[in-house]
Amino acid sequence: MNIISAKELLSKTVSTLSRSALLYTGIVLATVFFLIIASTMMKFIDITLGADSLVYAIVGFCLSVFFYFILFLDSFAVILSLHQGKTSIRDFPPLYKHAFNSWKKILGLVALAIAWVIVLGLGYALLVIPGIVLTVWFFLTPIIFVIEDVSIFKAFMKSKEYVRGHWGKIAWRLLSLLLVNLSLFLIVILVAVIEASFKIFAGYPYFLVTVTVLTLWLFWVYIICPIFVIIFGYYLYESLKKVK
Repeated sequence: MNIISAKELLSKTVSTLSRSALLYTGIVLATVFFLIIASTMMKFIDITLGADSLVYAIVGFCLSVFFYFILFLDSFAVILSLHQGKTSIRDFPPLYKHAFNSWKKILGLVALAIAWVIVLGLGYALLVIPGIVLTVWFFLTPIIFVIEDVSIFKAFMKSKEYVRGHWGKIAWRLLSLLLVNLSLFLIVILVAVIEASFKIFAGYPYFLVTVTVLTLWLFWVYIICPIFVIIFGYYLYESLKKVK
């Protein structure tokens, strides 16, 4: 049995994004809702106590930590939705509840991400090539950790085992994913810059235009891109598992 092609992987990823658009919108809006509440809280503290107060610093730090927890919760929920075949917006409440109840697993996912960054960082520090090798080996680690319910170390080892014998093919598929994401990212930024140029020409405050471009960039980097990568990785994982 052959591994799923890069073209088919991208096609299935786009198809899933389209089919589950409302469900993923619900997940994204939950994060946006948190950001609105957090921003309102910080503004209130700023007005009442001042931005240089200890309370402002402590609350800001706690909200920042919780924000990253929410991002990992979103990733967990997306992987779970793929594994359970959830595609409808009606699946959002039980899916998100399941994700929140799995907070220990999400903290494990955070620890895995830290270990992943350290391992790959060391690899890229050694003349880049080892980093590329490790990226391909361990790309599936988070998905394996969530779906197969194994330890962090075991997830790393299983990812390497799934890739073993197919490194070149997986590397090509990940390169295609990188190129597509870079292309889409450049399109998003280009549209944002064009819109910003028109707004500046129309007399909009420069600060407001800058915030708009930055918001679009952050939205892509922290929300849309990770969902795209997770879906792509899940179908690659499924294909490799069948081959093994």
